[in-house]
Amino acid sequence: MNSIKIKPVDPLVTVRDPLTRKALAAKGEEKPRSPYWIRRLADRDVVEVSVRKSATVKQSKAKKPKSKTSKNKTEGGVL
Repeated sequence: MNSIKIKPVDPLVTVRDPLTRKALAAKGEEKPRSPYWIRRLADRDVVEVSVRKSATVKQSKAKKPKSKTSKNKTEGGVL
């Protein structure tokens, strides 16, 4: 079964896991993609947390090459 990372839309509202009866963490948790959690998404009690965006941002910052044109301008003494 697939899983999804979800968090409550409103931190003041308690959304409980139907199996453990524990409240869903405000920062979000990984849960199985079950009919219960799909209904919570449809009712807008929870929202899916996008994990891919933060991973993509970290990768793009790490792979950003330095520009060679700035070296050429400063080495020639022209600014």
